[in-house]
Amino acid sequence: MYTEERKEYNKKYYQANKEKIREKRKRFYQENPKIVNGWTAKYRKNNKDKCNLLSRNWHRKNRELVLMHYGKRCVCCGETRQEFLTVDHINKDGAAERKTIGQNGWKLYHYIIKTNFPDRYRILCYNCNIALGHYGYCPHGRSI
Repeated sequence: MYTEERKEYNKKYYQANKEKIREKRKRFYQENPKIVNGWTAKYRKNNKDKCNLLSRNWHRKNRELVLMHYGKRCVCCGETRQEFLTVDHINKDGAAERKTIGQNGWKLYHYIIKTNFPDRYRILCYNCNIALGHYGYCPHGRSI
């Protein structure tokens, strides 16, 4: 492997040429997606536990960010336990949106963050959200 001197030289070279190196890497990734996808698949296969942990943490962080932005409380009943909270589509267009951005909740969280937290969402607990979807009203009797 590399000697300590070589490692130090590489570190200094990278710091001095950071933007140039990043542009070159970016161009390579764009021009060689099959090679890069092969590297990624091999890395994920050899580091499955680490990748799963990183992915899980990323999804939790995004969910927490969305819940914090929209108030972290059910707007109907006031439930605050994070495990029960869900994102509700105020305009009742959730089914149509899931067809465009995907079925998974984490994709919705990512989409909300990417589109800068649009006003068409709110936080409901799972019970209130399901009741609204199935019956058109919430049993708590509050007008939401």
